[in-house]
Order: sequence, then C-alpha cells, then structure tokens
Amino acid sequence: MPGARGGPLAGGRRGSVPAPGFDAWKSDLLAAIDPGLRLFLYEGIATRIRLEEIVWGGVWKDGIPALVDPRFVDAAAATYLTADELVLGVAIGGDARACPLRILDWHEMANDVVGGVPIALSY
Repeated sequence: MPGARGGPLAGGRRGSVPAPGFDAWKSDLLAAIDPGLRLFLYEGIATRIRLEEIVWGGVWKDGIPALVDPRFVDAAAATYLTADELVLGVAIGGDARACPLRILDWHEMANDVVGGVPIALSY
C-alpha cells in the first residue's frame, strides 16, 4: 500500500524513513475507508511503530461487538466445549470465569464483573 498511487514514501527499503506528510496521506487513505479511523491515525501523531506498516484490518471502527455482561454456565453444563478446547480464564476473590477462545475469536472483547471487579478481556 505505501507508495501506491502516489503515496509519499521515500526510498522503499526496510530502513527508509517516510517522507514528510506521509502521516497525513496515510490518515486520508484510511479515513476514506472509515472516517472513524482518524481517531487513531492523524497528521503529527507520535508512534512507536512504523506508519507504513499500519494497514486496515478489514473491520470498521467499533465493528466487532464486545460481549457485555455475558451469560456464563457452570463448567459441568458447558457440554458444547471439548476437553481440549482453549479458554481464557480469570479468577478474582474466589469468583472465576472461563471464556472459550472460539467465542473470543468472534467478539475479541468481553466486559464482565468478576469477584466484584469490573474487567475487560481482550483477545
């Protein structure tokens, strides 16, 4: 994507530095896909990663619904799980949750309260 259709990328080798204005160009490019992406990439942004490596992931901003206050069942009642299925687990103050990774593959985020503590699971 960088350098395509007139994008300002000096050089082209891995060690090259983006030309002045590349941040604005990249912001305009991604904003053409989803204007909400300007919240994350804009002219003058300070980054720790290379701007030319930032690509659109195929999902609109806020396009993946988080699980909010998800329903859980006792482990014995989770007959839809296999014995070797991976889960993301958390336990706080004697209260425990396990969220199957195949569900987090779809939602990527789960917000819940565990042991009286609000949590956000990010996958």
